[in-house]
Amino acid sequence: MNKNNTLYLLSGAAGFLGSNICSQLLERGERVRAFVLKGDPAMKYIPKEAEIFEGDLCSAEDCTRFFDVPEDTENICIHCASMVTVNPDYNEKLIAVNVGGTENIIAAAKSPMALIPGSFQRIFAILSSASVIVFISALFLHLQT
Repeated sequence: MNKNNTLYLLSGAAGFLGSNICSQLLERGERVRAFVLKGDPAMKYIPKEAEIFEGDLCSAEDCTRFFDVPEDTENICIHCASMVTVNPDYNEKLIAVNVGGTENIIAAAKSPMALIPGSFQRIFAILSSASVIVFISALFLHLQT
């Protein structure tokens, strides 16, 4: 696959982790589509060379549109969007973004629109939520046994 036909789909691109990943990909000469929440003031940290996609992870429709890529494009999704808090109280929005948003991204990646004939796709989940990392670590250990 020609490198020019590769598009990195990066969620959480305005966050600490996402903006650094975005910068490094662009420095390597990669193309990046950056998923950011509409009106996010941190959008200013995304390099201007990135293609900005404004949407909401809690919207399945927005997530599906994020994966709308030209035919013959290898799309590599790096999902690092999440909300972080130190408050131990239940937070419905936190669950909606961290769990529901991740479900929406995965569902969109598996949708017929994302799986265009002649296209290639790989998914990498990089999450900045410690609770999700603990869950994934436990799952990984379980799968090894």
